[in-house]
Amino acid sequence: RAREVLAACTRAVIRETRMAEIRDELLKSKRLDAYFEKNPRERLSFEQDKKQYKLKIHSPAIADVPDYL
Repeated sequence: RAREVLAACTRAVIRETRMAEIRDELLKSKRLDAYFEKNPRERLSFEQDKKQYKLKIHSPAIADVPDYL
């Protein structure tokens, strides 16, 4: 099971997931609130650019593993 999940975690998946985390941190940042108030288009571009990447694994061996693991 672990090998199948590890094989599905490619560099692209890890990069996209990390970029989504960084975007979330930027949008929630107190220091950038003033900047986003002056530049609402920047906030909109970050919010629209936010794409959640889901790891899709199609394997009967890991079908019974709960999502929180």
